[in-house]
Amino acid sequence: MNTEITIPDVLYNEVIDYLAEELYSSWHPEKPDGCQLALNHEYVHDKMVEHCGKYSGGVDVLNIVTGVIIPDIEADAWALARRYEKDREIG
Repeated sequence: MNTEITIPDVLYNEVIDYLAEELYSSWHPEKPDGCQLALNHEYVHDKMVEHCGKYSGGVDVLNIVTGVIIPDIEADAWALARRYEKDREIG
């Protein structure tokens, strides 16, 4: 039995955008101020881990909701995150 799942375009686009933002944020965490660094020397690392966790969680939720693993969605999210990086470097 072959199970085929179709994700509505709107949901698909929202999921891809969410995952791409989490990836991008893990590469470029917000700049900590002096107080944040004083409280936590590992601030940048912790932010990266937090965003990677959200990304992985988003992928897991999508896999659970659809019942299948969808590598295309992960590939699209990575591609969009890279596009964000290029666009934001230019802008």
